[in-house]
Amino acid sequence: MRSKVLFPAAIFLISFVLFAFRIQSSFNFDSDFGRDLVDIYSIAHGDLKLIGPKSSFGGLYTGPFYYYLFTPILMLFKYNPASILYFNAFLFSVGITIYWLILKKEYGTLKATSASISLMFLPIVLFSTRNPGNAYSYIPLLIVYISYALFQERKSMKELFLLGLMGSLLVTTHYSNIPITLLISVFIAILLRKKMPIIGYALGLFLPFAPLLLFEIKHQFVMIKNTFLNKSYQSFIESRNRISPHGFLGRVTFFNTEIAKLITLPPLFYFLPGIFSKNVKGDRKCIILFIFAMAAFITFSILFNFQYTLFYLTPLSIFIYLISIFLILKTRFWFLLFFIIGFQLITFPVHLYKNSVRPIARFEKAVDFILDHNILEKNKSFNIIQIRNNTNLTPHGYEYRYFFIKNGVYPLKETEYHKSTQLLIFSENSGVPLKSVNTWESKEFGTKYFGKYKQYEVAQITLFKISK
Repeated sequence: MRSKVLFPAAIFLISFVLFAFRIQSSFNFDSDFGRDLVDIYSIAHGDLKLIGPKSSFGGLYTGPFYYYLFTPILMLFKYNPASILYFNAFLFSVGITIYWLILKKEYGTLKATSASISLMFLPIVLFSTRNPGNAYSYIPLLIVYISYALFQERKSMKELFLLGLMGSLLVTTHYSNIPITLLISVFIAILLRKKMPIIGYALGLFLPFAPLLLFEIKHQFVMIKNTFLNKSYQSFIESRNRISPHGFLGRVTFFNTEIAKLITLPPLFYFLPGIFSKNVKGDRKCIILFIFAMAAFITFSILFNFQYTLFYLTPLSIFIYLISIFLILKTRFWFLLFFIIGFQLITFPVHLYKNSVRPIARFEKAVDFILDHNILEKNKSFNIIQIRNNTNLTPHGYEYRYFFIKNGVYPLKETEYHKSTQLLIFSENSGVPLKSVNTWESKEFGTKYFGKYKQYEVAQITLFKISK
């Protein structure tokens, strides 16, 4: 009885220490996280939401469940953003502990522990534990979803419902999970001997889409119209952010290298035990999984040549890794896990633990400076523009907006620069002259007012305050 508790507790504690060590001092406060904090704060104060962050595909938004997951934690710790960092690490530790429990039942303590240690050392896991957001925080759920689907063959209606629910939550949290959820759904359907229980799975798949459907009904199907009728999806497909290799072999090599950045070693290495093992060749379930993993990799290599960003490969990478480990553990080559762990230790990403270049405290200090020195004129509207080095994609400065809102001071919305009578420009690049700020936001406020301004320096940030 003691060992049943001791081993999973050890897995949880070791992983949590690994994930949470220096997490606050090393976290780079980004605009997406600031945006999410603003939305979570508004939910905590009664502004319930049916949609989550906007996706990059046309006018589609993701589901709101990621927001609701973190709302109680933010409230419990008095709206301190660091609470979300630690809770995100906690979720990953829970996911890996469940993974250990699933493997332990099938393969015993040694194999389960080896596989779990390898999983917690995956580069994508180490990075994601320290960067909460809808692009990464779903990974613990993805691990549980795939693992339970692979290892637990006979499932009740209730279990299938929960699996369907998990699959749909993954899709609505980030649409890059669609291919993997489809493959797992097909896999479950193939293995089911009785077809009736699939109804439970289908019901679970439907429920998380209900808020998005309700939003569409309330807003005359605005997302569908903008995305498909107005063809805003074309900006995604026609993106210039394409991968460079040409031809099938070039893309296979490219994706093999890119996915290796996420799961330690190239996918083709993980496929080798499955190719040469008699245990895999003689097992129908193993054959199906091996074909699915190879097919997913090849399909991405053929089709995925536009709007490339590395985190789009996260679900595919986790899928390939978990299936490969499943197959390796069934063979006499399972000792390869020790080789993988050794290589992970040698190539451990220590840079993730270095001091942040954009710590949370810097932005809070800048806002506190403004409020403490009464830089804003009371009872006059204001808005915010942010200037960051090497990017023009985050001008709205959610990092600052959150701390203003937390202090009960509300900037106008990102669409209301023309209504603002005061403008705060936060620049992390002290060499940028004010006259060079030429964005839609600055034009909406009125660049003609930029002639007179007040300038301040605080927390390595240059602040310009402009009034109409």
